[in-house]
Amino acid sequence: MGDYKAPKLDKVRVAMIGVGARGSGHVKQLEAIEGTEIVAISDLYEDLVDRSVKNCESVGDGRHQNIKRFFGEENQWKEMLKTVKPDAVFIATNWKNHAPMAIEAMKQGAHAFVEVPLALTLEEMWDIVDTSERTQKHCMMMENVNYGRDELLYRGISTVGSGKFLAKRHHARHRGLVRFNKRSCLLVSGSGSRSVILAELTRGF
Repeated sequence: MGDYKAPKLDKVRVAMIGVGARGSGHVKQLEAIEGTEIVAISDLYEDLVDRSVKNCESVGDGRHQNIKRFFGEENQWKEMLKTVKPDAVFIATNWKNHAPMAIEAMKQGAHAFVEVPLALTLEEMWDIVDTSERTQKHCMMMENVNYGRDELLYRGISTVGSGKFLAKRHHARHRGLVRFNKRSCLLVSGSGSRSVILAELTRGF
């Protein structure tokens, strides 16, 4: 949302929807970021919720000790949003639910961060834009080849003018990697966006 800066948060109360293979990895990174508190986790399966809760409780200097659990029924995530009122919601579910969950999260007063893809239709995209502007809540697709250390280095070099790039390619391998190929083209792959997201929320962005 252009030209809008959300109020600063001294502590970001984070909730998670979906803690399967991808979502559980997000939780592990989020729980370690200073200034966060994991306040709720929702998934269809109780064992997945319990696994992530247990991981959270073992880190973070004791700040993740009162995590609300939501599981079982398909719409438990809605109950979580209404009762817990988190500052930020991270969504890592099946694709068809990404846009509806992001929209509802913003309506309930939370910033929404969504796994790829953000939406499945152009109509859903506009619904997200309209909801973000109306609620004054940010919504961001968590594409990690944007804000990783290597990507910011790449951007800085090209912006400052310290180097000239003949070509660029992005590989979403989810590992921090920078190298030059035989044609002197910089190849970049991602190293994650979550710490940048939370750092911006604690400053206001």
